[in-house]
Amino acid sequence: MNFTFYLDTPAFQSLALHLMLGIEIPVHMFGAFCILFRTPVSMRSVKWGMLNLHIWSMGLDLGVSLLTIPYILYPALAGFTLGVLNDFNVPLSYQAYLLAVLIGLLGVSIVTILENRYFVMFVQDHWWRHFRIPFLIFNYIFALVYFLPAYYYIPEQTSALKEVFEMLPELPQDIYNAHVFVLATDFRYVVFPVFVMSSLLVMESGCFIILIYTEVSTSLEYPNMYSVIHTDASDGLSGGFSKF
Repeated sequence: MNFTFYLDTPAFQSLALHLMLGIEIPVHMFGAFCILFRTPVSMRSVKWGMLNLHIWSMGLDLGVSLLTIPYILYPALAGFTLGVLNDFNVPLSYQAYLLAVLIGLLGVSIVTILENRYFVMFVQDHWWRHFRIPFLIFNYIFALVYFLPAYYYIPEQTSALKEVFEMLPELPQDIYNAHVFVLATDFRYVVFPVFVMSSLLVMESGCFIILIYTEVSTSLEYPNMYSVIHTDASDGLSGGFSKF
């Protein structure tokens, strides 16, 4: 059988993502310019955190829309890519790992922003200042390696492809002719690392959001006590609010 609708085809997906890329690149360039050259002095403490988040967001967009362009054979963990990395004969396993790492690094950069706000606004003289750098280093290293179990257990492709095609018996002929890559036949090897990474990011983000909310609520309820505890006016509450 062949594709029934053009919207289902790999050609349309490639075209759509390239059109999105034409919008994304100017927006990302403008965003980077604003962060680097238009960030006000009052936000200097969060400037590099914003740039870090922007870089990984841009990296993920480019990874999906230009470098890989994955075409997924859902519900199987299989598919093929249409991006420029194919022109350089980059193995599909490397491309899958690249996307997983970019997603992890984007999540960690969000946690980094929240941690920065909490540190600058409330705990510069707290014990946390000694722990924050190892905490951030751990997060970034973990984002680089969390997908290793899935990569290590990539199945033998001949038998894995047979299993996928049995699961999806009526695929268009173009799919059978493509270089289909099977990431996993046992979903646990992919789901578990992703679950661990996602849970870590959600818990860390939630903790910083709760801590910031609690500190802000306390400062609004007891402003006099807050001004005594936080004597550094430039990085105190008023400065913290101006940096959001």
